[in-house]
Amino acid sequence: MSTPFEQTPMTGDGMRALGVAIPLLERTIRRVAHSMTPDADHRDDLIQAAWVELWEGDVTRYILANPGDFGFVREILINKMTKVWGGRREDSGEAVEPTAEWLPKVDKRVA
Repeated sequence: MSTPFEQTPMTGDGMRALGVAIPLLERTIRRVAHSMTPDADHRDDLIQAAWVELWEGDVTRYILANPGDFGFVREILINKMTKVWGGRREDSGEAVEPTAEWLPKVDKRVA
């Protein structure tokens, strides 16, 4: 069974939206991956899972210049990474919950 995302090709608007979203979210996604695991391969897997989630989630539905939309998309990606990782930090075994320390301040100048 395939999802609607797999059946619908990416449009030009979708590609432009990804081109804007990835640089805005990249720092956060990398920071979260680094806090979850010291292993570079595992971090790459987590980062890839976040980008796939962004791709499949149709980022054109959000206005990333809006702090509310930006925070919502960021939360979706962090939750995906946490789910993929299994909810545990590799170094300590403690449960992972997204916290404010992982999240950079929203730049209100983003346009």
